[in-house]
Amino acid sequence: MEPHDLRELLDAVSEAVFALDAGGRIVDLNRPALDFAGGRPVGEVIGNAWQGALPSSLHSKVSEALSLSGHGAERSAGSFEDGDGAGVEIEIRPRKGGGATLLLRKVPSPGRTASQLEALMESVPALVFVAHDSECRVVTANPLGLELLRLSAGNVSKSADDPSRAAHFRYLRGGVEVPPDQLPNQVAARGTILRGAELDVVFDDGAVRRIYGNAYPIRDQDGTVRGSIAAFVDITARSRAELEIRRLNEGLEGRVRHRTAALQEANMQLESFCYSVSHDLRAPLRTIVGMTELLLQERPADPAQLEEYLRRIHRAGRRMDTLIQDLLLYSRVNSGDLRLAEIDLGELLRTLLDDLAYEHGQSGTEIRNQVPPEAGLRVRAYAVALQQALVNLLNNAVKFVAPGETPRIRIEAEEEGGMVRCRIVDNGIGIPEEHRERIFNLFERLHPEGAYSGTGMGLSIARRAVERMGGRIGCHPNPEGAGTVFWIELPSAASV
Repeated sequence: MEPHDLRELLDAVSEAVFALDAGGRIVDLNRPALDFAGGRPVGEVIGNAWQGALPSSLHSKVSEALSLSGHGAERSAGSFEDGDGAGVEIEIRPRKGGGATLLLRKVPSPGRTASQLEALMESVPALVFVAHDSECRVVTANPLGLELLRLSAGNVSKSADDPSRAAHFRYLRGGVEVPPDQLPNQVAARGTILRGAELDVVFDDGAVRRIYGNAYPIRDQDGTVRGSIAAFVDITARSRAELEIRRLNEGLEGRVRHRTAALQEANMQLESFCYSVSHDLRAPLRTIVGMTELLLQERPADPAQLEEYLRRIHRAGRRMDTLIQDLLLYSRVNSGDLRLAEIDLGELLRTLLDDLAYEHGQSGTEIRNQVPPEAGLRVRAYAVALQQALVNLLNNAVKFVAPGETPRIRIEAEEEGGMVRCRIVDNGIGIPEEHRERIFNLFERLHPEGAYSGTGMGLSIARRAVERMGGRIGCHPNPEGAGTVFWIELPSAASV
């Protein structure tokens, strides 16, 4: 081996090597030895006595070892602490031709290592559990670990046969209690490294803390497992946040699905609405166009025939105007701003019936109102929308009677369970059970066009208005005989 190769080898070893002559002077040293010499230059160390290069705390032990080596012994002087409290292992080897080789190794001091480990466990921001034997009969914890387990000190082992074990909590994984021999410290104490362990610490009072961490075996120098150490972090807050995020996401997904379904339903209704509107608007237009074409082609000289053509055109125009007015009304009720207020139902009916008296007086209609203002029935509603719903129901009650039959209508109401229900009872032609829901659809007519006047929108307008005011509307047969009972239910002003 070349000299420079030997020098590189000596500088690469971890031990400090001092070559001494017979008089105890340093004749050579490697780079780690300069650390023991306080980092002084090589020139200040070579040729000087070894005492000047080593801490005074090692002088007596090195002198003793050198004295023995002078008598031909090769001796390891054991481990000692230097002036800084660090452990130093000293070994002396005699040199041929006189002198000796002094080897110094820095080794961990057992007392110092224990104190450092204790300080580390005190300060580390984690839950640390140390099993002091391979069977985990004694397990201690750092302050954070004790705090989480609601303990001040003592054995935190969960070994089944240990009478001193902590018993006021259990470890669960996935809702199932974990057997003691499957806990992280116990698994690691059998020589297995465990990473990513997640446990729920469930206390007797029902409180739950979730922890996450790793566990490692503790081995002796010969590799024998003598215990284990596990370090965890408390992820309770994070787990709750994740659960809340999942709940919110599920709720959001549910709302999205609901709104998507509602949008699809609205699109279907819009498609049906457009079809019905186009059909119902074109019918009077066809009449007007047809009649005007006849007038242009025939130019009737007979005044009676001319009058009939004009009457049909006028009737078709009026029907179109009524349909357009109903469409506008439905649009306002469906999407307008309904400002709810406290309304006296009896007073509203009195005013409404006064306005309708002239219109229906000619037909001999009999209307008996049993909801006078003094009844004190007050509802939360939008006056214009409620009045329109009631007008539509009353007009239907007058309209849909058998030929020659006098319309007889009774209005009654009462409050129950925070709601006010108003009933309009008629003696009309009635509604078959299978059509009692269908009649509230747009442009629905149960009778041939021309048999009864109207656009088929009145009940749709009434239902939409009532629903937007937080109420309900429906109908059932008149229990007293022929006819139908239509009812409107709205929140009572007294319950708001």
